[in-house]
Amino acid sequence: MKKSKDIGRERTADIAFEYQKKCGQRQQEYLKRLKELQKKKNAAPDGNPEAAKTNNSLT
Repeated sequence: MKKSKDIGRERTADIAFEYQKKCGQRQQEYLKRLKELQKKKNAAPDGNPEAAKTNNSLT
């Protein structure tokens, strides 16, 4: 039979694991959104990626 200390430790470990998992998910969502914003920022109005490079170098 498990002691109450052991049960408490398991619960604490489960809570910590879930917290880390959620943090990782939030970080992945943030990075995905950041990449989308970078693509929009670097996109040229006419869809020409070379024009986007020259436009960004001027600003």
